[in-house]
Amino acid sequence: MLNVCTIWIFDDTTGRIYDYYWRVRANSSAWEWFTEWSEQWSYETRMRPNGPQPLHPPNGSTIYVDSLPIEIDVQWDTIQDEEFYEVMIFEDSLIYDLAIVNSNSYVVSVYDTAQYSWQVRAGSSLWQYYSYWSNLWYFHVNYA
Repeated sequence: MLNVCTIWIFDDTTGRIYDYYWRVRANSSAWEWFTEWSEQWSYETRMRPNGPQPLHPPNGSTIYVDSLPIEIDVQWDTIQDEEFYEVMIFEDSLIYDLAIVNSNSYVVSVYDTAQYSWQVRAGSSLWQYYSYWSNLWYFHVNYA
């Protein structure tokens, strides 16, 4: 017979970290008593953070240009403890650009009039997973 004592603690400040602690002891029908409890062991799990909030260009906006190519600065809110961001930009429904950056903005060069969409997620060595992807935002590029 194995007797296990498990205790878990939820970190209420972030809602994303769980610490688990346990000890074990054994018993057998051939023995009169249980063994002593083992030393305490533990591990930590971290939940996936929410994705960054896109900020610019505004979702659904149209950027009018006189000529191409142009550079468009996409921006998003920062996430606590992030170390980098992965930005994915689509032209129509195809991946147009993919980048890993250390700030909360990225400049993309646009060569065609089209609908572009983009999303971003954050990463950190402190996390078990990347954050979730942000909501997909889009903008149009058209001639003035």
